[in-house]
Amino acid sequence: MKISILLLIFLSVFAGKSYSNDIAAPQAAGEFYTDPGSNAYKWVGLNGGSANAETIRTHIAEQAGGKWYGTQHDQPWDVQPVGDYVSDAAAAGQVPILVAYNMYQRDCGGESNGGASSKQSYKAWIDDFASAIGDREALVVLEPDALTQYLVCGNIDKPARQELLAYAVNSLASKTSNAQVYLDAGNAEWPGDASSIAAALQEAGVKKIDGFALNVSNHYETYKSHDRAGAINYFLGTRAGYVVDTSRNGAGKTDTSENGWCNPKGAMLGEHSRYTPDGPADAVLWLKVPGDSDGSCNYGEGIPAGQFSEKLAMALITGDYDDGDGGDVGSGDNPYSPTEICGNGFSVINSHALGGGTIYLLWSGSSGQNCVVTMKTSNTGLPSPVSASLQVEGGTQTTDSGNFSYYAGPVKKSASNDCVKWGGSVGSSSWESPFEHCGG
Repeated sequence: MKISILLLIFLSVFAGKSYSNDIAAPQAAGEFYTDPGSNAYKWVGLNGGSANAETIRTHIAEQAGGKWYGTQHDQPWDVQPVGDYVSDAAAAGQVPILVAYNMYQRDCGGESNGGASSKQSYKAWIDDFASAIGDREALVVLEPDALTQYLVCGNIDKPARQELLAYAVNSLASKTSNAQVYLDAGNAEWPGDASSIAAALQEAGVKKIDGFALNVSNHYETYKSHDRAGAINYFLGTRAGYVVDTSRNGAGKTDTSENGWCNPKGAMLGEHSRYTPDGPADAVLWLKVPGDSDGSCNYGEGIPAGQFSEKLAMALITGDYDDGDGGDVGSGDNPYSPTEICGNGFSVINSHALGGGTIYLLWSGSSGQNCVVTMKTSNTGLPSPVSASLQVEGGTQTTDSGNFSYYAGPVKKSASNDCVKWGGSVGSSSWESPFEHCGG
């Protein structure tokens, strides 16, 4: 089809490895501000004697992520904490990540319902929020799910939602001078086709801000968000910037059921917050606070939305998900993650499950390298045969193999413009890909 050919050309130009980001952004590592009042930090402060306190502190609490602001059905609103938080980040020489989450008729009455009780109260709230940022630096993700639910939710005032999205975009564009603003645009597969998302973004005035956000509070591999962003930009007819939530996508989408977005078993931490000057995204961010529940569902049954849970946090860190029968699902009791093994800057772009483990392929845009690691999910902690391999087309294959306790790898190779073959084994179970992921 003609559109498919044009889309492929567009993706190769705007979403490939070689893309050079044309939106100015701070480049230094560690430039995002860590919230000292996050739910994870609060939990560590109250549970310092727990055997898991140090693990949660180093793996979650000390990592930069999103600070969410909103109200519950127009509860009293004090804008001062927003200004104080932005000021504290400025004093530290860092950029705060803010999430504005207070839309009228929020979440279609779902797990995170609430927000402003009228159009007028929302307009006042977002004006206060934007004015509190003022001329200071900040990265703002605007109203997760608000635009996407406008397209699919049947129990909201759609004209009001459209009006308020445009108002919020304009408020932040006009009242902040050094903030980067991104309007949430769903995830790699939801909702509907990219053309509908692009049309809704245009109606909201996305050209007035820096772009859109993808995968907020979800688990899709980062490369799938890159593909989705390329498709959205194709239908926009221009290149809008975008950011990707990587807080819990280290193992990709582990539950494909209708409710698989909500505290899914098998999820793991993803790449830490950082600007990505080599593209294709403007930044990868921890927007959802790892350990904060999505609601009383799946592995978080009985844990309300927004409440921090030691159980959820440790599962994301270790991949150890107790199935309730004394067994485990996900990545077993392996204390490592693929991104931790390959190092800073790498994110998972593909994976393949084996009996007793999973092979992961990762990519770093900053170094132009692929990385392969095979993670064990059985016999963890005990030496047993495991391997990981990587070959760049036209080159020789490199394999790391032996009797390892937790994983094989990392195997890294530069492959900026070449196809790669990747694979591995756990015990007698093995797999190898064809040459793929060519130049991206």
